[in-house]
Amino acid sequence: MFDFPEMDANSPLNLSINPNSTQLTDSLDVPDLLTSTPAPNNQLGAIEVENWQLSLEYSPIDVDSLLVPQSIEVEKASTSNSTTELDNISKDLLTGQILSSGIGTLNRVRPYTIKPGDTLWNIAQQELGNPYNWVNIQKEDGTTFTEAEARNLQIGQLVYLPMSNSPFELDQILDSVEPSMLPYAQDSIPLILSQVEQSGITDQAQIAYILATAEHESHLGRWMEELSDGWQYEGRQDLGNIHPGDGPRFKGRGYIQITGRSNYQYWSNILGIDLVNNPQRASEPEIAATILVQGMRDGTFTGVSLNDYINNSQLDFYNARRIVNRLDRASEIAAIAEDYLRILT
Repeated sequence: MFDFPEMDANSPLNLSINPNSTQLTDSLDVPDLLTSTPAPNNQLGAIEVENWQLSLEYSPIDVDSLLVPQSIEVEKASTSNSTTELDNISKDLLTGQILSSGIGTLNRVRPYTIKPGDTLWNIAQQELGNPYNWVNIQKEDGTTFTEAEARNLQIGQLVYLPMSNSPFELDQILDSVEPSMLPYAQDSIPLILSQVEQSGITDQAQIAYILATAEHESHLGRWMEELSDGWQYEGRQDLGNIHPGDGPRFKGRGYIQITGRSNYQYWSNILGIDLVNNPQRASEPEIAATILVQGMRDGTFTGVSLNDYINNSQLDFYNARRIVNRLDRASEIAAIAEDYLRILT
């Protein structure tokens, strides 16, 4: 629940309500909005704005805007000490947590795609280390889930996991991204950096080169499937394309644009996911991030890895391109990596 500075019934209140609702950006008089007498101790009672009801109370925090989802009633509530039966989802939800400051939210979260059998409870357990952290998982609009919404997750739905303990200065990294890529980078960079942490990569130069590669190959997620039709790969035995139609079927996908039946088969074996019969899944953000990071770490694409060119004794961004695709655009990608390295260090 968001709290407001000390105020009384004559105090002005600036509210911005979104998404998909009327914007209230002017200074409004609190008495015009109050639906009940102000509570004692400088607390405000309920404020009703059209169909939304907000519970506000005293706090020294300066809040400029609230995100209030449509058709959701937000009221003052308290948690229960007993668990409720929510298909293994959570304890009672503090509904005030639906409110979010909105600005900069995506800078501190990473996307996660709902898979069959997922609940917010088990996602929080596996990804955040504590199942009760499910209440901090966000929707695409930056708000958290109600109990009813948590029960009705859809396969393929994107949710956003907090990264409050990330060692990376995400704001600075995102500020360096070209505006055309920024909407995609807000999702992809936190996800890639999370996979970097999970994969045990700590060398900042290696991390910089991973980000540079993702920027070059897919514009940080803008193009998760190769724009060409893929027929140029037809019959390429070096890519394992030995069956009719393999070229377009196994064209480039993901942050690093893996290509060819052999690569799709390899990652099917590693991940336990059938990418051969479902090649489009290589474009899913979590799968794509794993392939990008682990593939560059382990040298699965061309037989050489990050450690071969970026280590304690050398930093060779130019030849590091051999990890993915000979020396194609090597100088260009090296320059991008140098920019990321300056930010990371």
